[in-house]
Amino acid sequence: AAPDPIGNFARPLGRQVWFWLWDRVGGGVPVVFHAANLLLWLLALGLFATLLRPRVGSRAALVAVAFLALTHAADVPVGWAAGSQDLLAITFALGSLLALESGAGILAGVLLLAGLFAKETIVGLPLIALVFAHRRAESWRTALRRIAPLVLAVVIWGLMVLGLATGRSLRSGALADPFSGAGATLLAFGRTLMGAESPGSPRLAWAEPIALGAIALVALVVLFAREIRPPRESAERPSLAVGLLWVIVGVTPVAFVAPIWSAYYFLFALFGAALVLALLLERAPRGVAALVVGVLGLGAQHARALPVFAPEPNAWASASHVNRTYLEQGGAQVSHLLAEMHRLHPGLPKRTTVFFAGLPAWVSFQVADGPLLRVAYRDTSLRSYYLVDFTRERAERGPWRLIQHDATTGRLSDTSAEPQLLGSMAMSMLLRDHDEVVDGALALADARGEQSVTSRYLGAWRRWERGERDTAVQLLHADGFAHALGAEAIVPQALAALAAGDTVRCLTLLQRGRREHVLDAGVHGVLADLWLGSLATRPDGVLEAYAARVLAPEFPFGWRRWATVQLAYGHRAEAARSLEHYFALAPQAVQEDAEANAVRAELQRDIARDER
Repeated sequence: AAPDPIGNFARPLGRQVWFWLWDRVGGGVPVVFHAANLLLWLLALGLFATLLRPRVGSRAALVAVAFLALTHAADVPVGWAAGSQDLLAITFALGSLLALESGAGILAGVLLLAGLFAKETIVGLPLIALVFAHRRAESWRTALRRIAPLVLAVVIWGLMVLGLATGRSLRSGALADPFSGAGATLLAFGRTLMGAESPGSPRLAWAEPIALGAIALVALVVLFAREIRPPRESAERPSLAVGLLWVIVGVTPVAFVAPIWSAYYFLFALFGAALVLALLLERAPRGVAALVVGVLGLGAQHARALPVFAPEPNAWASASHVNRTYLEQGGAQVSHLLAEMHRLHPGLPKRTTVFFAGLPAWVSFQVADGPLLRVAYRDTSLRSYYLVDFTRERAERGPWRLIQHDATTGRLSDTSAEPQLLGSMAMSMLLRDHDEVVDGALALADARGEQSVTSRYLGAWRRWERGERDTAVQLLHADGFAHALGAEAIVPQALAALAAGDTVRCLTLLQRGRREHVLDAGVHGVLADLWLGSLATRPDGVLEAYAARVLAPEFPFGWRRWATVQLAYGHRAEAARSLEHYFALAPQAVQEDAEANAVRAELQRDIARDER
């Protein structure tokens, strides 16, 4: 009954209403939700058969329904409770078409509006209805008047969604540019249609024997169409253009989320493909029709049995991001992590906020503000976030916990009681360029009186980078640092001492120079280079590298040094960004800095491999 915790789309029927209903009916038992989804899918197939049979005949309708019944794209909606969103939208859309066929225009509009609030992917239904229900003997103006209730439903839905978005109760669904994702979306639809998903790098999977067989059989039907008796002439019979339009309308919304595509996103579009298949095989010999559907079914079984999924956003991925394997593995991981949470904390105080670090990116254990945690502990006051979403406000709403995941053992540990936790958190997030988390952790440590000398030093440089330079200087002065002029000789003297092998004198000069000339970037930079070379002094070296970078942001080598620091701590994506900044400030480095170019190329290969 609470507002949608994800808040990325307006789907009250497919989310709140549906889950509220079956939770009351079955007391939250999973099998009730799965049975409801299965019944929805069977109802959708029945409605589609009812819609097609008067127009293409019983056998062609059976071909279409058989193809849909075998597709692996239905696995996720049927096997995942949240799949109700897709199934409800499709069922209401088909019901709307049938109501329109029966002359019940108002009912058709109401059904479409309900479907849109289950999932918005059916927003193009009025266009499908226009060409599907158009009769040869009537004008297009008459057909447009017939679908007016559907258009009105879309307008009402759009205005309500706009109102939610304007009122900030609806957050962005992280939509991508549909034009840049169009090609990848069409390829993904082709994979889904043929069952040609595959593990490995994203490339055209034409080598898949099942996909080849399916393409060959469809081509066979088209090439030998002369041997097939022509279909009966009927004013009610839809054309191939209707089916192709249905496919286009169904595929288009997926282009907006192409980087995270999954086969089940194309389920509505596959109804259009099923219509095309039914029309192609309407008068085909029974053996040919059965063979085509059978091979497509084998392709679906191949994709269904795929033991992998795409773990990272990638529009050109060769496998779904969410499939049967994802659900099975993710479900096992979520169950394990829930057991770990209950082991650590059999109960949590009211208004506790949990921050998670190190969770596998592909496991949907932590989503939004922690609905799963609220369900697990039966407490609506709980909240949870990833550590990268840490803010002082969230931490101060009540007790808070930092829960770390160990990738090696799979165990969770509570590190909330560690000394200087907030300072350590700030340092860790500094290397990952999460400045808001750094500022939140430092502010909370300051409010609690837990700031160490290191935290205060970092806090001063954060203020300097934010443009609060007077305050930064005051904080540095309070800790004994001065900013006198005349630092020019410090670095040459220190480097001369280092060249002579006198490391002690070198460090003494630099540390005294930092104390007296704290705003000199060169002193911080050389001190960072020395301290970063030893594990014992590396944390101090990180701070000095950061100070040098913020004092001289236009100095290219400061970004190169910062990339080296990030790479030393395993933050490859962040290091790659810092290197790009270095090359942008020093274009000549592309030809002159062989080492940086080699590291850049290696990072790009690693990141591309991880994305695949």
